[in-house]
Amino acid sequence: MQLTHLIIHEIEKESKQKNPSDYTPHLVLDAKQELPIDKTVSENLAESMRKKYSDSISGYGNIERSDNSIFHLQLQQYRKGELDFVELSRLLVGRLMSELSVGKPLDLGTGGLIVCLEYIEAGKTFLLITIIKEKKSITFNRKDFNLEEFLSVDLEKLHEGARIDLNKWEADTQPYISFIKKNRVSEYFRNSINCVDFTDSKVYTDNTKAAVKAYLNSKEEWLPEQKEEIEELFKNYFNETVAKKASDGNSTIKIKELSALIDPKNANDFYEFVREQEYEISDEFQPDSGTVSRWTRKRVKVGTINLTFDLSDLDEGNIALTPSGDILIKGGAENVKKQLNNS
Repeated sequence: MQLTHLIIHEIEKESKQKNPSDYTPHLVLDAKQELPIDKTVSENLAESMRKKYSDSISGYGNIERSDNSIFHLQLQQYRKGELDFVELSRLLVGRLMSELSVGKPLDLGTGGLIVCLEYIEAGKTFLLITIIKEKKSITFNRKDFNLEEFLSVDLEKLHEGARIDLNKWEADTQPYISFIKKNRVSEYFRNSINCVDFTDSKVYTDNTKAAVKAYLNSKEEWLPEQKEEIEELFKNYFNETVAKKASDGNSTIKIKELSALIDPKNANDFYEFVREQEYEISDEFQPDSGTVSRWTRKRVKVGTINLTFDLSDLDEGNIALTPSGDILIKGGAENVKKQLNNS
């Protein structure tokens, strides 16, 4: 990884829920120059943040490509050399300030350090934008033989973040924005970079199913029966999560957890396969209930007849498919007779 640009700004803002005397955003650090990129501390920060994005992606999106998309136009100016990195970052912070000044973001949003950096890796150029919190740490001053408290960057509290593959953006190879956040990426942050086509749970659900299928196909040494068991385990995991989601509203699919279920002896193997193959899947997401239901429930329409059944009905013999193409339903005739007699 080659770090090419690094700058840090700071917005100070409290959430209204904490009842502060002032919860409007304040730009307390409007940086006018970049940080040196040849220092070890700068390289370590950049490498740590890059690793965060590789390990914990929570969403994908694109930048609106129109004359109304300010960020798109400014990125074009930057890539043409008409706008320098400092000014690009300051304009971005200005939009973040505007987004945090109205509506729900004004009430609920918080500030932090705005870290903007650009780096080159494997021939690709990435622009990384994050909002990071600080934490209190303690150091030992050997000269004064004393403990001292100081503020440090807390990468575990990466509040918002987006990484833009600038080469893919220029070629319009979608998607080219990847987001990182434990929960859903805030709308105000997405708006500040004119993000559109934000990818949510339905796409993640479909892509996870496709990834599992491709992963199993790659395991030529595994027996067909073993693969069938894993497919059933995968569907059960999603079904159980959907059921929990219906009851508590918070249950999520965790790709690393699924990876350990698929191959307990190589717990990270499936997860690494997903990342290496660049599947658009968040580390953690709520499954799409409708999509999961379609994996186990089938619907058939014949004339005015609409038939819905679980695949388990086929296994248990409640429904049979004949060689001539008909569907046979076992039982139920007495129930139909009673309804006909009562009509």
